[in-house]
Amino acid sequence: MMKYYKLTKNEKVLNHIIQWFDNQFQQPPVEKNVNTMVQMLTLAYLYEETRNPTYLPYLETWGDWLYHDMPRTNDGGIQHVNFRSQHYQQLWDDTLMMSVLPLTKIGLLLNKPEYIEEAKKQFLVHIKYLFDKETGLWYHGWTFEGNHNFAGALWGRGNSWITIAIPEFLELVDLPEKDAVREVLIDTLESQLEALEQCQNENGLWHTLLLDPKLLLSIFRPSARGMAYLPSGSFKFTKFSINNSIFCSISCLFILHTFLK
Repeated sequence: MMKYYKLTKNEKVLNHIIQWFDNQFQQPPVEKNVNTMVQMLTLAYLYEETRNPTYLPYLETWGDWLYHDMPRTNDGGIQHVNFRSQHYQQLWDDTLMMSVLPLTKIGLLLNKPEYIEEAKKQFLVHIKYLFDKETGLWYHGWTFEGNHNFAGALWGRGNSWITIAIPEFLELVDLPEKDAVREVLIDTLESQLEALEQCQNENGLWHTLLLDPKLLLSIFRPSARGMAYLPSGSFKFTKFSINNSIFCSISCLFILHTFLK
């Protein structure tokens, strides 16, 4: 919604966002975890837009908590703690979208370069354990208790978190063209998008498990909304990649067969 406001400058949208946060601040504090951290991304953009000083303590407190106190796995990855479970020693790709992007934006906003370095590290750690070198796709999770990727499933929505998170991060931090982390992220996402093109159905969609054609296409399932990150991220990535025609085709095929029928 904040991105929609930035595109349209529709004051009704901005006021709706402000009112939402005002209502939340009147409630008991929400538990801090990977998923609740995502609201801080919008709040950071909202502070940037309004310069409302009442927002700063929330951004400072949540950023400090994630950087210093959020449980870590082996190799320093952010443990995927949520409402239901500590998920001890587990890495999930959702974390990059839900927590690492907010940490990045807060770091830029509050001049905390250590937050940016931590965000770069988190992307590299998650690539190390979740990127499947054989297919170019991503596993949803990894556990250090047994050292495996759970069922080894290449989940569509899990991949979608990566497809949108990497270009969003690159756009935020604007790393130099030859920066090593930037090059690793670009190469990794190019591999994923090339694989996604190969398993994209002729109607523009993907199966819930990307390499299992027996399963329903995700448009028929609740995960369809998350899967929309696949074409969205591929289109956004065109500014960082020389393979623009491939990644535009992924987006266009999805749009033509999903929204223009």
